[in-house]
Amino acid sequence: MGREVLQPSVAVAISLGGILAGNGRISDQLDFSDEKCTRIRVYVGIKIGTPGPSVGEIIKFYVVRGDGDPVSPHTDDGLGTVDAAVGTEPSNSDLVGTLVIPSTATNATYYTSFTVDLPGDLVSLVLWNGSATAALSATNSDHYVRYRTSSLEA
Repeated sequence: MGREVLQPSVAVAISLGGILAGNGRISDQLDFSDEKCTRIRVYVGIKIGTPGPSVGEIIKFYVVRGDGDPVSPHTDDGLGTVDAAVGTEPSNSDLVGTLVIPSTATNATYYTSFTVDLPGDLVSLVLWNGSATAALSATNSDHYVRYRTSSLEA
């Protein structure tokens, strides 16, 4: 069996500032067609704004795959390929990660990471704010989404 080779961490283009409860955001599409990676590891830092959350509320992360059609790209849930607001929780995209809010604190930052196996050539990430009340901090720089690709080397 080969060894896993991880590439350097790269920022995902997604504007997370001010996402209200029951709303989301899709990232710019990530193009892995030249890398042929077998896995991406995603690292997230989210700062809760006001109003605050209830304990146990969930931020969800979905992967949206695209077909790369140069004229009319098709994506899971028809969500597109650029950083944009999402008003309906994805129903036909893969849920790949969650962040469970452990406290009612406002202005607290929480961290999580998750793995997407066999991501495909063209993917976007969706953050869905599953909280009933909490908004994310309005400042984009309070949040981050980064990824590392990996492949197997013989």
